[in-house]
Amino acid sequence: MADDHSYLRKGLSQELESVGYGSIQTCNDGRAAIRMLEHEDLDIALLDIEMPHYNGFEIAEYCQLKSISTPIIFLSYHKEKSYVAAAKKIGVRGFMLKEDPIQQIDICIQHVMRGLRYFSEAFGGELFNHLNNELENLQLLTKSEKRILQQIASGKSSAEISALLRISKRTVEKHRSNIISKLDPPDAPFSLHQWASKNKNLIEKL
Repeated sequence: MADDHSYLRKGLSQELESVGYGSIQTCNDGRAAIRMLEHEDLDIALLDIEMPHYNGFEIAEYCQLKSISTPIIFLSYHKEKSYVAAAKKIGVRGFMLKEDPIQQIDICIQHVMRGLRYFSEAFGGELFNHLNNELENLQLLTKSEKRILQQIASGKSSAEISALLRISKRTVEKHRSNIISKLDPPDAPFSLHQWASKNKNLIEKL
């Protein structure tokens, strides 16, 4: 388990031990978590998302790159759908909230150890249907459209994107139109910047 809050590490370790888990190894930052994943034979990894040195997403991507097969569960305060969607996209097997009871975290661990996925009940099934649709729509974007969307998510205007990518503003606007058509964000076209900003974590993984 990796979390930079010592009270949470200690408390959750004790709770997991109380429901039958033994040999719980803990660390307090992303760098130590990577070392543990590389050198220890772990059944599962519980990772906070925001930690010093490397965050949970960076660790999960590193594991993919290095073919480290330890299943990963995120344990976080973040409830934003963009975090959940980004976690699903990079193969995280579970996503629980720090406020979830130990019984639910236990259920998540058991599901993941059986090769299944499990996400906090707080997210609800309706969210996952919505996320699946958004993930499918994002895959419809061309490589150029993805590059434009990433720049939009970072807050750049069409003129700034035009200068940065050395393409005409008219070309940028055409890509914007295609992106809106494929993603169908609410209140388009005026909300594309807002939608991209909210989903920045997911868009960065395109």
